[in-house]
Amino acid sequence: MRVGIIGCGRVADSLHFPALRRIPGVNVTALCDLDAGRLTECGRRHGVSQLHSVPEKLAADGTVDVILLAAPTAAHHAAMLEVAGFGKPVYLEKPVARTMEEAREIAVLEAKVRVGMGFNLRSHRLVDRARSVVQSGALGRIVGIRSLLIGGDANRPLWQTRFEDGGGPLHELGVHHFDLWRFLLGEEVTDPRASGDIDSTVSVTARFESGAAASAMFALNGTPANEIEIIGERFRLRFSLYQGDSFATEPAGRARAMLAWVKELPDAARSARFGGDFIDSYRRHWLRFFESVRSGNPMPATVDDGIHALRVVLDAAR
Repeated sequence: MRVGIIGCGRVADSLHFPALRRIPGVNVTALCDLDAGRLTECGRRHGVSQLHSVPEKLAADGTVDVILLAAPTAAHHAAMLEVAGFGKPVYLEKPVARTMEEAREIAVLEAKVRVGMGFNLRSHRLVDRARSVVQSGALGRIVGIRSLLIGGDANRPLWQTRFEDGGGPLHELGVHHFDLWRFLLGEEVTDPRASGDIDSTVSVTARFESGAAASAMFALNGTPANEIEIIGERFRLRFSLYQGDSFATEPAGRARAMLAWVKELPDAARSARFGGDFIDSYRRHWLRFFESVRSGNPMPATVDDGIHALRVVLDAAR
């Protein structure tokens, strides 16, 4: 499978390239970026010679089978309009778009091209485990979920710090966890409300259709953290998406906790071969994307999923 990448920023360079490199039979064959210097440097660093200045030319490139759209959020809508007519499957990084109008127009394009959303955390090993636990009913009736996601990157491009440009903590970070809330609990998120600075740090509260509560803190800068806690009537489940041995349920005795930690080590060690569970979630999500492309089965995350998460972002910011 030959991949063409639109957008040569940090996400493509440090997350997608390593993930794709670890999948046998997959090669990045073409790049596109509006910044000629960044495009040339990215091509040199990764050994890619097919370089394009506009998305349409990359989509027309005969060496490209599928497209990764990892350009800034504000460019998603226009880039999708350019590439959709070529019919090549698109892995679209989150968020789907800046506005609901743009997102709905992208959804219409699915009549021409298959699109998978880049909600890679759906493919995180610990998220797989947590979803199985929730679906088993072991936690009892779910009464709430809590999220903490701190970016820890003080050198972001300007657009990532501006909500109106598709950045800020809700677009950049919150959209991941809003999708996970829905994915983990199998319910729609309702009545989201944000307080704070939508360009830097926010807290969010929401409800689910069942009445369960949700709360979160999202910040672009600070000590990095990426944590989820699911509270049931019988047990509480918590884990860090940055720490492979963090999966735990409470209450639990010390002996049970130690046994669970020991059982976790083999899977955590295997994931460490691919850079740890967070980095490996990109590889796992790409594998699921490619399987969907080959089989025609549903994408691991769809444009509709992206629209639901974007709705929470926009409603929370009002």
